[in-house]
Amino acid sequence: MYVTEAGDKDPTAELNEFNTSMTKIEDGIDRLQSEELTTFSSVELITSGDPDAAQQGYKDAIETIKTRIILEDIIQEEIRHASILHKNLANAYSAEWNEKMAVVANEFEAELSEAIDSLDKEAEKFSEVLDTEKMDIFDHLARDKTTLLETIKNQHVNASQFETDFFVQLDQMTKLSRSVDKTQLLFFEFVVNCLDLQEERLEIEKVMVNMNMTNYLDVLQGQSIDAGNISTALDFTFAQFIKDSTPNMPAPLPVDNGFTVDIKPDRGVGGIYHAGTHDKIKFTINATQDCWFILRYRDTMGDEKQLCPNESYNGGNFLKANIPLVIPDDLPYDFVAQKPFGIDSLEVIASPDQIEYIPETDKLAMGPYMGPSKSKNSLALRGINMQKEQSSESFLQGGSYDKVFYNPELSGNAVISKAFIRVVP
Repeated sequence: MYVTEAGDKDPTAELNEFNTSMTKIEDGIDRLQSEELTTFSSVELITSGDPDAAQQGYKDAIETIKTRIILEDIIQEEIRHASILHKNLANAYSAEWNEKMAVVANEFEAELSEAIDSLDKEAEKFSEVLDTEKMDIFDHLARDKTTLLETIKNQHVNASQFETDFFVQLDQMTKLSRSVDKTQLLFFEFVVNCLDLQEERLEIEKVMVNMNMTNYLDVLQGQSIDAGNISTALDFTFAQFIKDSTPNMPAPLPVDNGFTVDIKPDRGVGGIYHAGTHDKIKFTINATQDCWFILRYRDTMGDEKQLCPNESYNGGNFLKANIPLVIPDDLPYDFVAQKPFGIDSLEVIASPDQIEYIPETDKLAMGPYMGPSKSKNSLALRGINMQKEQSSESFLQGGSYDKVFYNPELSGNAVISKAFIRVVP
């Protein structure tokens, strides 16, 4: 006979409570997989060509994403509760619950795989509402995000990790599921901004505020912004919330001849500069190994300039290891905040191979931004090839979009580090 003392819990009651908690987790995962909480039908409305149907599609999609995130928050709380109960019950019921927990883990893995796959399919559908140039930019944005989410998911579902700490892994998978939904919200934000849908943009911004998400596009104030710059701002929004989902990886082993490169505006990524007071803009480039670079600047309307090398400054595109280079200290001009207001992007393309000045192509004024595919092809003609896996590689080693890791073991001989600033009146 078991007699409880004051403050003790009856083990049978505790087991029942644990069973109830695990059932709620399973039911929550099942609901995430239900048709009612998918947004594909909403995307079909958006791409139907009917303005009224599209408007309803955006509203339905935003509401579905909100519902999913609320449900993921509930699941996460239940996971934490079940974890506490499990510590008291593990010795008595370990064999039984190890098997059941494995089932839950497999179900969640399936849900995550399905959610990421849906994200990819929905991104493809947006080709029906975006023009060719914007679709090219969006395609790079979407593929980068889905590849990284898939990479992180594979880290979380390693079988040995579940055996050692099931509830920690389940908690991380819930965070990743929420990150997938937030990523979907970013995709919608890209589209509504490109299509100048102000009502839908404001609705998405409300949701982002309620979720405490950073929103670098809140300076738009109705003006037009180049799709490439919108993409850059959303990259950094993604980087903010994906940190919560990224697994705690062991420190990477040194890679021979590998290095990091980063670019930082003097007021930080997304820093605000006022045109009314003619704020001067500076930024710093740094690399942990000697390398050559191309530096480009794109204003909010998509007008692109190559700051180094160009006809006025055809040298100085060499970075010494661990010696920061401040721009524009040595350049024959200053950077001053001015119209057009909005988001300006910076890119530094770095390579361990020498990048020589070519008078025919290395011009200060490069005209309208060509988009990722054309830019990539243009660089490839001069022997510069981007490492395809740089984002996943960098994120899993603690990097981001403004600090990337060049890995000589990957194909390609260059990486791109990005940053952006915001110019306001």
